[in-house]
Amino acid sequence: MKIGDKETIPVEYRYEVMSELMRLIKESSDDVNPERLGDVAALGIVLLHPFQDGNGRTARIVGSIFHEEYDDGWENNYGIVSESRDIARERGGFIINGYIPYLPEGKSQSNPEDVIAYLGSLLSSEHKDDRLYTGPFGQAPLYK
Repeated sequence: MKIGDKETIPVEYRYEVMSELMRLIKESSDDVNPERLGDVAALGIVLLHPFQDGNGRTARIVGSIFHEEYDDGWENNYGIVSESRDIARERGGFIINGYIPYLPEGKSQSNPEDVIAYLGSLLSSEHKDDRLYTGPFGQAPLYK
């Protein structure tokens, strides 16, 4: 399967990658910003692309739950993040940004080890790149 022009992780590795992602989140430092944790979970969904349709909406919903904005008027946020981009385009409305990963140069979205290393790096202070990913709420800081 492809996302745009990029190959995704082969199906036979997706369970392993998701399990490793959940372990990374669970074992992350207590100092990590919950918003970053939600963004990493959402990016995992985008990179794994487990569904035929609705991967972006699912990722945006998962990510939004971890953001402070969720507490204030979550009904409005839910309606925005859960709308299909095709429906938004048809009605001529606002289209929310999705989660876009920026793996380091030379790394591949279809390589399970590269994806795990990338997602793990988003939860550590070792990653110095300013352009780690794009998300509907911007890029959450590592620490709150």
